Amino acid sequence: MGKSPAFQFYPKDWLSSRKARRMTPEERGGYIDLLAHSWLEDDCSLPDNDDELAFLSGLNDRWPECSQAIRKCFEKRGNKLFNLRLLMEVRKQEAFRKQCSDAGKRSAEVRKNKELAKVGATSVQPEGQGRCNSSSLSLSLSSSLSSITSSKKTKDKDSARFKKPSLEEVRQYITEKGYDIDPETFIAHYESNGWKVGRNAMKSWKSACVTWSKNPKKDEGKFI
Repeated sequence: MGKSPAFQFYPKDWLSSRKARRMTPEERGGYIDLLAHSWLEDDCSLPDNDDELAFLSGLNDRWPECSQAIRKCFEKRGNKLFNLRLLMEVRKQEAFRKQCSDAGKRSAEVRKNKELAKVGATSVQPEGQGRCNSSSLSLSLSSSLSSITSSKKTKDKDSARFKKPSLEEVRQYITEKGYDIDPETFIAHYESNGWKVGRNAMKSWKSACVTWSKNPKKDEGKFI
């Protein structure tokens, strides 16, 4: 993981540092330049070499006079110099980046699990059973309701066209027309077959009376 191109500068810490306050403006300028060069190195170090330090600090021939105050701000490790505060900043940044990375991974895992849960909830079907979505179910229900409604309308229409007569109505009608028909036999016959003429629903009982009046077997109640 690469290091950040910048490090935080804390004005309060800088202004309250005894080491920095004891430096001359020239020494503080050289010190800040060395901190910047140190930050650019992968291990955040400086070479323990006065010629190099003179050049990197920009103090050049003034380095011998300024080096003592500036060196107090670095710790020597082998042939390198390290600023402990700068190392602490490196560790803080690394820890923060790792924390953000881990949080991002956890968030991605949570989203992935939620998506898998949604897919599972919508796609799991019993083995061998076809899928049925809301559209097909709605269409099926609509077709069923339409069929039922159509059948009901047909029955209602037939009912509107034909109304079963009462015994008294049949008696009055055949008397009025002079038909030689027994009204009770007429009613009983059609009640038994659901008021049908052959295989079809009766449309007019008065027409049936006309037919019965012409049938010689009408009194036997065996009209076909």
